[in-house]
Amino acid sequence: MGAKTFVHYSFPRHMSQPLLSGRREIMKVKCAELGLEFVDATAPDPTSDVGLPGAQQFILEDVPKMVARYGADTAFFSTNCGMQIPLIKAVVDTKSIYPQPCCPSPYHGFPAALGIQSDLENPDNLQYVIDQTRKIIKEKGVEGRLSTWPVPIAMSFGTGAAEYAMKIANGETNLRILNKDVLDKCMSDYAKVPITTTPYVDDSGKEYSNFFFALLGFLTY
Repeated sequence: MGAKTFVHYSFPRHMSQPLLSGRREIMKVKCAELGLEFVDATAPDPTSDVGLPGAQQFILEDVPKMVARYGADTAFFSTNCGMQIPLIKAVVDTKSIYPQPCCPSPYHGFPAALGIQSDLENPDNLQYVIDQTRKIIKEKGVEGRLSTWPVPIAMSFGTGAAEYAMKIANGETNLRILNKDVLDKCMSDYAKVPITTTPYVDDSGKEYSNFFFALLGFLTY
C-alpha cells in the first residue's frame, strides 16, 4: 500500500495476551522483511481512568503528530476496537494508511468514522455500506490507502460454524474429527471469497487440531 513506516498502537493489558502480542511480533518481523520502520506506540487503555473517550481523543491527536514525524506514507494499526473510529478519521484527514481494522469488517469503524447511515430496509445492506465507503474514500482522495475484509469476521465465523454443525447433524461430516476442508468451504460459501485456515501452533510448537486461524482476501478501498 506504499507504507514506509508502521505504527502499532496498543497498551500493556492487551500486550499481556499471547495472541495479541504474538501478532505484534509477526508484524514486527514482516516490517523488517519489507524494509518498513516499526513504531511501538503506547495508547491509553480504554478501561483506565481516562476511559474510552480519553483513548479516542489520544488517537485523534497522536496520528497527526506521527504523520508530521514520519510522513503520510505511514500505516496505522490499533489492537482496540474502540479506537478504530478515531483512527480511521485521523487517517483520512492526514491521508495516511489504514491496512486493516483489528477485527476486519466493512462495518467495523468505517460507517461511524465516515458518517454512513446503514440502509436497514435494503436486504443487501453490506454491499450498500461497502459502496458508500468506497464513494466517500474516493471523494476524500485516499483511494488505495484503507483496507478491510469483504465480510465481517464475526459473521464469517458464526455462519461457518453453524453450517458445519448442520453438516455434522446431517451425517455429512464426522463429529469427532474436525474436517478442515469442510469448515473452509462452509465459511467460503458464506463469504463468497476464498478463506485460508491454518491450525494454531503455540510457543512450544504444539499444534492444535481444533483451533484455527482464518484469513480472507482483502477489500482495499
